[in-house]
Amino acid sequence: MPCSTSSPACVLEPAAICLVHGWGFGSWCFAAWRELTWPCRLIDFDRGYWRTPRPVKRPAAGAVLWAAHSLGLHFLEDCPVVAGDGLVVMGGFRAFHGDSAADGRFTRRHVRRMTARLDNDAAALVRDFHRDCGWRGPL
Repeated sequence: MPCSTSSPACVLEPAAICLVHGWGFGSWCFAAWRELTWPCRLIDFDRGYWRTPRPVKRPAAGAVLWAAHSLGLHFLEDCPVVAGDGLVVMGGFRAFHGDSAADGRFTRRHVRRMTARLDNDAAALVRDFHRDCGWRGPL
C-alpha cells in the first residue's frame, strides 16, 4: 500500500537528507538538489573518483533520508539504515537487469567487459557509462 501523508506510520521528518552517488559519478550529480530548499540539512558524500573524498558517515542525531544512486546503496554497508530512517534508491541494480537467468548472464558479461575496458581505456569507459546512464551534465 502506498504511503500517504494521512498515515502517521509514513511520516518521516528527517534531520538530514544524505545523498550517496554510484560508481563513476561524484557528488556533483546532485548539484540540482542543492539548488532547492529543504526542511533539513542536505549532505552529499563523495567517493573521490574526481574530487577529494568525503566518506559516507551517519549524521550524529535524528532520522535520515538516504538517497542512493545505483552502487551508492552498497556504499551504505558501513553506515546502516536504522529504524526510523527512509531509503530511496535511484537507478538501482534491479533497474539494470531483470530476474531471469539470462538477465543475470547479461549483467555478468557486461560487467566483465567494463572491467576489461577499465584497464585499457578508463576515460572512454566512464564517458560511455555516463552516456548509458543518461548523464548529460559536466564532471
